[in-house]
Amino acid sequence: MVNQDVGVTKDYLLNMNDSESYRVMNQIGVQQCVLPSPSVHNASWDAILTSEGELYLSLCSELTTSEYAKLAKYDYQKNKVEELFYTKELIFPNDRFIRDSKIHTSLAELGDGRLIMLTHTTDKSPEHPAWMPNAYYNNPWEGFPGSSLIIYDPTNNKAENYGIPVHRETLYGGTYDVVNNAYYALGFLKGHLYRIDLDDRQVADYGQVVEKASYRLIVGSDRNIYFTSRNGVLMRINVETQKVENLRHVLPNKSEKYRRNRSYMTYGVNGPDGRLYMSGMFNDEISAFDPKNDSFEVIGRYKKPEFYLKGVENTDYIGAMDFDANGVLYYIVCGLRQDHGEDFKLGNSLMRWDILNGKGPEFLGLAGTDNRVTTSSCSLFIDKGKQILYVVSTNHGNDAPDVIAIDLSIYKEIAHELGPVTQDPFVDPDNKLYEEHGKSILNTKEAWENNPVPFTAKSVIPIALWQEFSDEQVFNSGVKKISWNGGNLEVFTGDKSFYKFILDESGAILQNEKNSAVEEEQPINLKLELPYYPGRQYKAVVDKMVSINGDRQLIATKDGILAIWDGRNVYALGPACSNGPVNDLTVTKDGKKVYGVAGDIDDFSIVFEYNDETGLRWLGTVATDDYQYGCFNSPYLTSIALNESDTILAVGAGGRMGSVYLYSI
Repeated sequence: MVNQDVGVTKDYLLNMNDSESYRVMNQIGVQQCVLPSPSVHNASWDAILTSEGELYLSLCSELTTSEYAKLAKYDYQKNKVEELFYTKELIFPNDRFIRDSKIHTSLAELGDGRLIMLTHTTDKSPEHPAWMPNAYYNNPWEGFPGSSLIIYDPTNNKAENYGIPVHRETLYGGTYDVVNNAYYALGFLKGHLYRIDLDDRQVADYGQVVEKASYRLIVGSDRNIYFTSRNGVLMRINVETQKVENLRHVLPNKSEKYRRNRSYMTYGVNGPDGRLYMSGMFNDEISAFDPKNDSFEVIGRYKKPEFYLKGVENTDYIGAMDFDANGVLYYIVCGLRQDHGEDFKLGNSLMRWDILNGKGPEFLGLAGTDNRVTTSSCSLFIDKGKQILYVVSTNHGNDAPDVIAIDLSIYKEIAHELGPVTQDPFVDPDNKLYEEHGKSILNTKEAWENNPVPFTAKSVIPIALWQEFSDEQVFNSGVKKISWNGGNLEVFTGDKSFYKFILDESGAILQNEKNSAVEEEQPINLKLELPYYPGRQYKAVVDKMVSINGDRQLIATKDGILAIWDGRNVYALGPACSNGPVNDLTVTKDGKKVYGVAGDIDDFSIVFEYNDETGLRWLGTVATDDYQYGCFNSPYLTSIALNESDTILAVGAGGRMGSVYLYSI
């Protein structure tokens, strides 16, 4: 339970003036089960209400305790949560690994009643100062080995680990395709979509379909699967054709105070009318998509601004929602406090909206009881037969999660009559408990800021070339080659059918041609004693070469090792990346500095530089979160080129989401 010795301060209550914004929901028909606290499991980021009316939830560790996830079940009659299995006992953990700390938005029900799910990580290795999955992506001993696919059978209470379908990637969300007995999942780090055939246990990689970190996959009323990119572009997996379709609708985002890279779908639910109702991060509108005619509509604002905690008016989002048996939408509105940073969660509001009958949204108070309200939730379900509404709460400081159950048969008629003002300390950001919880968040953010992963420059302009392609041609968006011609950048994309784009220095597309010819690189035949990885001497041959100052050549081997050749001797510099070849090189006009991109096609590429003064330096991956442009993330880098004045460094990305980055240096 919450430490009752540290409650809401008297002065804070006086400042609230008993505002309705700080009153909890009516307590008639409401029960709450709070798991024992303090706990190593401080979060719950997945739940499912099965066809049999059973509520299962994950118990997760986030950022703080280096723990492994558990699956649990809530008993409504006993108002009790029972733990079912511990992932640590299923996955052969290594003490140095980054932890499988979550089951995250991946729970789904198979046709025979079993549950399928994935492990995910947001907690650190004990060896690390913070959760650092990108930094240790290539470390086989301290990185994350990959999400495990687990199937749980409620009839015998047994869980089975089906193994790691995608190595090194942490799978952020998943759902089941009942039509083909397959499971689809999205990767957190690289944004790829994966299809796991549960009959033959084969994994298909669809390539990068989202920038990164988009998790919600929803089975629509047409049984196809829907998701959005990080920037809110609506996509569909056609389960019959097994292809991804870009529906070219974008979830709205009007926040002027928050980053555009948070436009992704936080939740979606099928309405009685067959439409998919969706909400996006940090936007106060609900949208609806109709699979029958592919139409998209912005329904309207889901909140009443006068009923919100101070400071969260522009940083709220719907965490979860569901329709009741009468077609009324109930939903949880989560809020983050701006003046304390985006990760500081305050009380959540319970809302309802009779959309189908043309009524407006209703504020029903803070979700929870007078002692404890939810501070975040990604799970709300309504058992339409029993008329029970469930909310699974998460991230209430470092306390354990809780479950709220509401008997709608007696609650719904008096829901508009709010309960008492909350005494929960976690609606007061100046409370000591809140500040203590905030320290762990700030320590994590400080570790990230002091150890950045992406390459940075004075500024960057990203260009999403993939948006210029149809679904059938989108794999041709991957950048093959780039070069500057005067003040414009010529970009060739594709593999067999080449496209040519001409961009100016602002990133504007001036020209787009199909079926352009690409001059292929000719092999370099030099017999030199080049450096190598022991046992891979056969790759110690020249793959890339550029001239640098002093009449020398900078050489990259097929194994990605760099060396300088002065015409007589070869001087080794070491590997250009942790794994893979050098994909391209560019040099300043005076020959004093070389930039390059390197990395295996299935790995994370990096940008590197070399000069005689500071030697070889790895600069980082290519990704950017920017209010103006949104979220970009490109794991596979193919090309690099400096403009004639050495002021703009262009980087091209391959794969399904072909992109170009213009860095001012």
